[in-house]
Amino acid sequence: MRWILSIGVTFCVAFNVYADACPSGELKGNWIFVDMSDESQVKAYSFLPLDCKEKDTAAFCAKWQEQTKKDPPLQNFKDILKFDKKQPESEVRWVATKGEVVNVAIIYVDGRVPVSQIVETSRNTRFADDLKKLVELIEKAKLAGGEHFLKAECLAPYSLTDKRAKLVVRVGPISVTPGSSGTSKTASGESDTKKSDGSAAKGSSKDSSLVDAITLVTGPREHLYISADVPVTSTQVLKFDSTANTLVFKDAPTNILVGINYALGDVWPQGRNWTWQNLGFKALFKLDSNPLKTVGAAVSYRAWGMNVFGGYLWMKEDQQTGTGTSGTPIIDPESHYRGAWRLGLGFNLDTAIGWVKSTGSGSSSSTKK
Repeated sequence: MRWILSIGVTFCVAFNVYADACPSGELKGNWIFVDMSDESQVKAYSFLPLDCKEKDTAAFCAKWQEQTKKDPPLQNFKDILKFDKKQPESEVRWVATKGEVVNVAIIYVDGRVPVSQIVETSRNTRFADDLKKLVELIEKAKLAGGEHFLKAECLAPYSLTDKRAKLVVRVGPISVTPGSSGTSKTASGESDTKKSDGSAAKGSSKDSSLVDAITLVTGPREHLYISADVPVTSTQVLKFDSTANTLVFKDAPTNILVGINYALGDVWPQGRNWTWQNLGFKALFKLDSNPLKTVGAAVSYRAWGMNVFGGYLWMKEDQQTGTGTSGTPIIDPESHYRGAWRLGLGFNLDTAIGWVKSTGSGSSSSTKK
């Protein structure tokens, strides 16, 4: 009976080809497990790193060791990818940089050898991307399977080549005719091979026949980002979005502030609601041709899919000193600021771009107390 193992990007196949790349004992290091038992719904789980001593992974690690000790190993991986708390993931933040290694294991239906591809694309910092979106925001605001016998296949360990990137694991099925060698193939259809240094070849372009199983956002920790912040003076303007499982505005707000944020932890959500790393500080400015109409400072906390802030705002009040000959008001050039404490919600800039598209304008003239 043919069996296939692999870890990373290149395949480790049966018949003892690269068999040394496939762990037969305790799993260690960084792992992604892709479940293709139902090809209509690819699922992926990441453990960066994998700790077999944790309650949620101990049973899985024990099953893996049990299967890999059989002869031939990895006979049937049915129901192995079951965890108490772990849910399938599509995009994961991995604080890692050039030279760090990730392993990929694919669980698939016997007789349907999977095609896989890993594409690593360099990315900017979150802050740099937010600056581009802020320009766009200003412009938009007009201011400027079934019961089957399952096998497991692993890819050779993949070593990161960029300091900061998005790493996409892509998979798809390919039928193997009886009597074939069972050699796994890349998305291009060519046999995938190891480099002399044991690393895996880096994918250069996406194959349209494959689906994205999971994306890893790699790179050093980042702390700076830009947000769109809206003071909330009444809970009646909010509603609960059951799809996103968070609070949103009933209507697109117009009183938008731009927040320059510093997060104590990484800017990418970690999935933990109670941790000091969710705390941050922000400086606030009006989304307006004159951003100093409203300025402020606040403390923020990111949890439950929300970015809640509380702080003090200084709002510039234009004072009319008279009326001109044509009836136009004369404004005191030395306008004064008044201050007020405010609570509010912060959103990413993509959300704010959607707001100004729907309203066709930017902020209102002032923040009311």
